[in-house]
Amino acid sequence: MGSVVFVVHTFDESQIGGVLKITSMQANALAKRGWNVSVLSLGRITMPAYQLDDAVKLICLNLKYYDTRQLSGINKLLFFLMSYRKVLNFLSGHSNAVFVTTSAPINILFSLFNKRFKVIGCDHTATTYSKNKLTFVINLLKRRLDYMVGLTPEDALYYKKSGITSTYIPNFIERDTAEKHHLGNEVVFIGRFSKEKNPLGALRIFYLSRLFERGVKMRIYGYGDLKPDLLAAIRGYNIQSFVSIVEGETDPNVMLDNVKCLLLTSEIEGFPMVLLEAMSKGIYCISYDVGYGPRNIIQNSINGFLVEHGFEENAAGKLVNIFNGLGESSPDKIKDSIEQFYTEQVIEKWEVLLRELSHK
Repeated sequence: MGSVVFVVHTFDESQIGGVLKITSMQANALAKRGWNVSVLSLGRITMPAYQLDDAVKLICLNLKYYDTRQLSGINKLLFFLMSYRKVLNFLSGHSNAVFVTTSAPINILFSLFNKRFKVIGCDHTATTYSKNKLTFVINLLKRRLDYMVGLTPEDALYYKKSGITSTYIPNFIERDTAEKHHLGNEVVFIGRFSKEKNPLGALRIFYLSRLFERGVKMRIYGYGDLKPDLLAAIRGYNIQSFVSIVEGETDPNVMLDNVKCLLLTSEIEGFPMVLLEAMSKGIYCISYDVGYGPRNIIQNSINGFLVEHGFEENAAGKLVNIFNGLGESSPDKIKDSIEQFYTEQVIEKWEVLLRELSHK
């Protein structure tokens, strides 16, 4: 087997989220199949975000500025200027590896190097939000990468239409073998407390459903700047006894315990892992139809419902229907509905692509 290096801004626990989670899952799965796998963190690490297999090497470059989100305006150029030299030094000793980059800025950074190694890029966000004044230039740079992975067929098609070599490989989830014959009795939201993830929208949907009048409770997991707004809204709705905010929890087995429905109210989504995590446990999901990811996962009435963005009353009605038992599914059917996204199906696609590049 060949060598694979996943490149992230930082693998520190302070940046726990979907990208680092799927990166750790990919790294672990490939390592178990005999690949020589490393995770390269540009920024410093105090505590790893997720557990890596013993065979996976975690390498840290300790850059002070490791993410364009740390900078503003023209200072964003500093990310590329300061990262270029250190990353180049690392590359010189790993020219035989295939590098997998995990964000738009890192994809751009790797497009600037002379082609002496293989690179697979992935933005981990929907291409529907890739359209701005710099899109043409960015797409020209992405053409310098060997492949861009589209997490949905629509994303891969967008890249191909832009002259970028691309292939479709979705994110994946481990098959949950625990037997579950009935759904729980709670509603859950999992995500950052940010405008992009829109936890206030999920809270309003729960309030509009009036399910709390039947004793149904909601748990909101995450962290971020909107926590004070959430607390104020909960007080304003006078539902303090029915809604809890939990920070610091990352175990899906805990977050999804006794849950009947997960709400995804994001304004932007690429390929939401949280949907797969919930469905793998037989849980219904209601999601706004944003980007391409949710519509490639949700099958209406089978494993959940897609709702037009911002239609909170509609979403609340679907939520009530689920709790009234009007869904046409069961935990087993929900689990079976995501068969194409289980590890064994998806990791084979990664291995095919990696073998192709390793032998070039």
